[in-house]
Amino acid sequence: MPRHDWERLPATLEVVRQHGWGPHRQCKLCGAFQTRVQETAWGRVTGYRWWPLVGRCPGKKKGDG
Repeated sequence: MPRHDWERLPATLEVVRQHGWGPHRQCKLCGAFQTRVQETAWGRVTGYRWWPLVGRCPGKKKGDG
């Protein structure tokens, strides 16, 4: 199975309205979409992760048969 081929999306008005602020990325192969969120503890940023989890890349866009 191929790996996800991520592309960072620019912060356009359309993306921000639909998905909120923050860095976003989308897979060129399957179209999976993720947003980077902060992990915090006691008011401090302890790390970042991409959400939602998307699993392995099927290698083709949904609906491409």
